[in-house]
Amino acid sequence: MLRVTPKARTAITKSLRHKGLNADRAMRIKTAEANPHKVGLTFDKKRETDFVFKNNSGKTILVVRPSLANRLDKMVLDYREMKQKKGLVLTINHPGC
Repeated sequence: MLRVTPKARTAITKSLRHKGLNADRAMRIKTAEANPHKVGLTFDKKRETDFVFKNNSGKTILVVRPSLANRLDKMVLDYREMKQKKGLVLTINHPGC
């Protein structure tokens, strides 16, 4: 299953708050239309069948379709700040590295 770090949950929560979105909206990980092997992020309504990730307050902040959730197994969504840029990063989890 996809793992979402505390830093990523905080960044997503801030982004949702900054956008002023309704409580029924969350960030969605989805496949790119032009290339189904790539994923992207968008804001969307939660669907009944979605896998849901919540923040510390219990608010749904991230959703993923079940078919995509299977492909994201062993992946980690993190928030990183680097010299030139900052943002959410999806990586493969390598235990012990």
